[in-house]
Amino acid sequence: FRRVLFRSYTLVWQDNFDGNTLDETNNWVVELNGNGGGNNELEYYRRENITVGAEPVSGKNCLIITAKLEDYGGKVCTSGRLKTFSKMSFKHGRIDASIKLPHTANGLWPAFWMMGTDYPTVGWPKCGEMDILEMGNTNGIRNNTQDRYYSSWYHWGESWNGGSYPNWGQAITVSSGIQDDFHLFTLIWNDSYLET
Repeated sequence: FRRVLFRSYTLVWQDNFDGNTLDETNNWVVELNGNGGGNNELEYYRRENITVGAEPVSGKNCLIITAKLEDYGGKVCTSGRLKTFSKMSFKHGRIDASIKLPHTANGLWPAFWMMGTDYPTVGWPKCGEMDILEMGNTNGIRNNTQDRYYSSWYHWGESWNGGSYPNWGQAITVSSGIQDDFHLFTLIWNDSYLET
C-alpha cells in the first residue's frame, strides 16, 4: 500500500444515492441469481436486499445492501449485488467509494471490485479482476481481527495447470476497527501500476 499523492482528475461518473431509488437507467444493473458467483457462495442475490436511504447512525444517504439469513431459491441466505456493466466502464484513472462495512463474521464477505468488460467474450480470469477491498477473510476471523483485516487482490491472464492463473494481493491489519463508520476506499490505475 502506498501513500496517495494529490493528482488532478476530471470527474466522469458518480452516484451519491440522492433520493430514495436506485438509478438503474443510467448507473446500475442489479444481479438476480443464486449461481454462486464463481466462489460457491451460499446466498441468492435479490432486488429486495438493495435499497437507497438514510444510514441509521449518521443519517447519510447511501446505498444499503442487506444480508439476510433466510431460505430462498435453494440457498440459505440472501444478499444483494450491483454492477455497472453496460452502464459505465473506463481504463485508467481513480475510483473512490465511501463505504460503511458490516460487522463481519464467518460467512460475510463484503467487497468493492471491478472486472473487465470483455468478461462475456474471454471469461475469467483473462478479463482481469481488481478487488479494491475485500473483508471477511478467514485469517481475520481466526485471529479475531476481522474488524481490522482487509485485502486487495488482482487477478488476470490465462487459466492453466488446473486453474492456476497470475494474481497478486496484499492484506493489511490496521490499528483500529473500520466497521463502525464510513471510510473512503480508492484505486489509482495508470499504465504503470495499480495503487490502493
